[in-house]
Amino acid sequence: MMEDGSLSIIRDSIVQYGTSRSNWRDTCPYCSHERKKSKEKTLSITIKDNIGLFFCHHCEESGSIDYMSTSGMPIVPLETQSTVPDSISYSMKVGKKQRDYLDSRKINGTSEGKHIVSGKKYFFDKNGGGSNQEAIGFRYVNLDGSEAVKWRCLDFKGFTQDGAARSLWGIENFKSGNIIITEGEIDCLSFREAGFTEGNGWTVVSVPNGAPSSVSTNDNSRKYSYLWDAKDALAKADKIIIASDNDKPGDSLAEEITRRIGRHKCWRLKYPEGTKDANEVLVKYGKDVVKDMLDSAIPWPIQGLRSVLEYEGHVLKYHNEGPVVGTGTGVKPVDELFNACPGSFVVVTGIPGSGKSTWLSWLLIKLGSRDDQKFAVWSAEMPPTMLVSNLCATYKEKAFRGSNGMSPEEVKESIGWIDDHVVIIETNDTDIDTICEGAIASILRKGITGLVVDPYNMITRSGGHSEEASLTNIRYILKKLKSLALEYSITVYLIAHPRKMLQEVGRPCVPTGYDVSGSADFYNIADIGITISRVEDGQSLMTNWKSRFPHFGKTGSNIIDFDLATGSYSDPLSGHQGSLGSGGGWNDLEDKVDEYF
Repeated sequence: MMEDGSLSIIRDSIVQYGTSRSNWRDTCPYCSHERKKSKEKTLSITIKDNIGLFFCHHCEESGSIDYMSTSGMPIVPLETQSTVPDSISYSMKVGKKQRDYLDSRKINGTSEGKHIVSGKKYFFDKNGGGSNQEAIGFRYVNLDGSEAVKWRCLDFKGFTQDGAARSLWGIENFKSGNIIITEGEIDCLSFREAGFTEGNGWTVVSVPNGAPSSVSTNDNSRKYSYLWDAKDALAKADKIIIASDNDKPGDSLAEEITRRIGRHKCWRLKYPEGTKDANEVLVKYGKDVVKDMLDSAIPWPIQGLRSVLEYEGHVLKYHNEGPVVGTGTGVKPVDELFNACPGSFVVVTGIPGSGKSTWLSWLLIKLGSRDDQKFAVWSAEMPPTMLVSNLCATYKEKAFRGSNGMSPEEVKESIGWIDDHVVIIETNDTDIDTICEGAIASILRKGITGLVVDPYNMITRSGGHSEEASLTNIRYILKKLKSLALEYSITVYLIAHPRKMLQEVGRPCVPTGYDVSGSADFYNIADIGITISRVEDGQSLMTNWKSRFPHFGKTGSNIIDFDLATGSYSDPLSGHQGSLGSGGGWNDLEDKVDEYF
């Protein structure tokens, strides 16, 4: 069995230290390269019965490597597995030290249930050593039936884990009613202590892996897989209260959760001044204040009228930092006109054969490469095999087939990257509601930041709506896509064919939103409008005919170079993508654009 590169790195660590240590920490090869603190030792390695067990406390990657001491070298690895140990040792009886710890947090015995366990665990200290210590454990019953325990040292701030906690803590208790999502198990117990239990219509759960440092598209999508696992419960819940900590990471966690499950059913708590989490409120003020905090929770977003004061934080952030700036491609003539901004609705048009689908595929690759953005693609005109093949060529900037084309190894490498950044919505149902359901599932499961719908002309609306109501149907579809962009803070790209237009000899045809067949709503509802036109072999004309806000881009036209073999666009003045050449020539290009208008 071939092992991946990350497993080989762990193997090397075991070879180096396994004969002299039984426990140590190392950097995690699965996630360290994605984090600012790339040298942080988050990977715990334990040698037990000639088996090297490993678990990362950041990305939660876990597994084992057979370590046969007879040769002094590891041999064939076992497959990476979701649960490290075959069985987890613990006691369901809460010991005196564990009871004292819970009492110090104002949590009594009635809140313990089956989720609190006791035991002795090995904890690492800051010097790289460690010892066995009394610990309190939070027992996870994952929705796939596996089990894990997160351990907290009672004598000092130390943490370890048996197995992989992949589901929301306590989610298996949900039957109906409301859900409170907390950032940690102690906060979860604090709400239960205040009377928010299944018997009262409340299921309180905790995320298994804490909060991110900031909202980012660079997070490994597995970090939020617990939301996908719990999708049925989250969909059935009447109300979902986000009770993350009152700090920047807590705000980031709330944003990540609400973006994935939809803001329409999420509510956010406001903590008393000077407090950060539910347990702090319980300890300082008691159960009644915790109850009051839940009673004063507000919808996110607020439905109906809002107090201006509710926008204070956002307004101050806008004052200090300015508007949210979108992501560019690194190609100057494109970035001058357009930036990909979350929550925006982009209409892309052009006459048949102009390259609008190709431009969007290239945009997907550029944004994925530069900003690790992820996309869902619904294409009614291009089979998935052809779509992925084209993306491979664009990713490698190389012809897909032929004497100078991609090798099988390059194809496999490209498919691996594309799989990390693209999910395909493949369905014979062209109804707009079905497409949106696929997009929402992609947001929840993969954390996508963009949706490509290609083309509008193939979308239908079910429910017996007649052709006579076509204008109503158009408006419904466009508003549905725009609402999706706003609700989930993604960028939605819609390809729309224009009505038949005659092209004058020697001039590209440049339709706008008003020229798309059926309705002026294509112009009115769009936040950004882009037209791609063929100028001549090897060159295209990109036109921005609408930018609702300045940070979305600006109206105007620029010429960009186009490579038909790879589906790639570049700066005519650079000689390569992503940078502007040192020479001049912009005036010449501007003159070239002007001659078409």
